[in-house]
Amino acid sequence: MPSVYLHQLEAIWEADKRLPSVTSRRAWALARDLSPVQVNNWWYRKKKAARKSGFELPPGTYDLDVGVP
Repeated sequence: MPSVYLHQLEAIWEADKRLPSVTSRRAWALARDLSPVQVNNWWYRKKKAARKSGFELPPGTYDLDVGVP
């Protein structure tokens, strides 16, 4: 995944620690011509790392803003 999108995902994560819905993650990925699997895996790894460090994720999901790629 290009670093520009990794930076975008990091900024999104810092702004809201909830997990976005699967549907919105897919739309975000496709809008950037990325594999939805790659984007889902990125979120999975963030969730796993947060839990491993003792951080409890806020409940619920939200719709990730697709925005302009």
